[in-house]
Amino acid sequence: MVKLADLENRKLKNISSRYLKLVIYGIKDILRNPSNLGKNKVQLVNDYINTNETCNRFKHQSRVGENLPETENNENILLRVSIANKQDPVTNAKIEFHNLLIEENFSESSGFEGIKILKFHNCFFKGSFEIRRTNLEHLEFKYCNFEEDFILSDINKMKNLDISDCVFHKFKVFRPGEQMETVIQNSEFKEGLFEDFPQEQRQRGTPPKRRSQKINLRGRLQSSHLVFRNLFLEELNIYEFSNQSDLTFESIYFEADKAVVEIKNSNLGNCHFINLDFNKLSKLEITGTNVSDILCSAVQWKYDIESGNDRLKRDVHRQLKYAMEKQGDRVEALKFQAKEL
Repeated sequence: MVKLADLENRKLKNISSRYLKLVIYGIKDILRNPSNLGKNKVQLVNDYINTNETCNRFKHQSRVGENLPETENNENILLRVSIANKQDPVTNAKIEFHNLLIEENFSESSGFEGIKILKFHNCFFKGSFEIRRTNLEHLEFKYCNFEEDFILSDINKMKNLDISDCVFHKFKVFRPGEQMETVIQNSEFKEGLFEDFPQEQRQRGTPPKRRSQKINLRGRLQSSHLVFRNLFLEELNIYEFSNQSDLTFESIYFEADKAVVEIKNSNLGNCHFINLDFNKLSKLEITGTNVSDILCSAVQWKYDIESGNDRLKRDVHRQLKYAMEKQGDRVEALKFQAKEL
């Protein structure tokens, strides 16, 4: 097994401040330029990298979805990073991983003491990825592929989750952070669930703890099954977004007269809205967007929809009337027809 870097229980030397930025690149980059590890702030233990021969065997993917070549002899690249120093602990570390094939399971046991920002760019995970009860505040994924389970759970201190151009086979976020802002752009979710509290808790009538969320959708959603369920939303922003998949918002709770939903320059496709009360929103804006194919069940509408001007507003009401007619909801169709005139 090839160990790229094992910093667990290592002392940090020559740290001039309590903010540390550590960037770990692929084996090829490290062997050719060890200074990438942070100019002696963290020392790489040479005996964890075999020889330059390893460099020649290592290959990384360049595009999401591209088959990643196996390393020779099925050798694994194991990442275990822990920033911990009892005498002088780091409290605001930033760590980035670039261009890596990670075959081992990546979990909270990898150690995230003192780390606030964690980023993965162009990484391929063959094992599962799981983080629970972490102090991380910012988590970012760009051009990453996850072949097994991806789980974030009880991430109470998380403030930002950014996902761009990634592929997930089994994705689950459960009990996200208070007022966490999530940005999803141009990604695929074979099985995706974003949930605050379990369905059983809602059915029992147990009042869940409110953790207001901000959800931002951008780009394309295709070949996906993604569900947002049992969430308290402060903001839902859908900008320049095209839904070509199975996208569902179910049992979403809006704080009365405070929550905002903005949908601009998008195509919602056959997005499902189930058990929502848009009437509680302080603002519902739909501008330059195709909503004629949406599917609704147990939805309370806010009829004062903002759309930029009267012509655009009439067009939105016309589309919603058409959507309601296709579902056989004559009552709602007539209400939107009255607004259209």
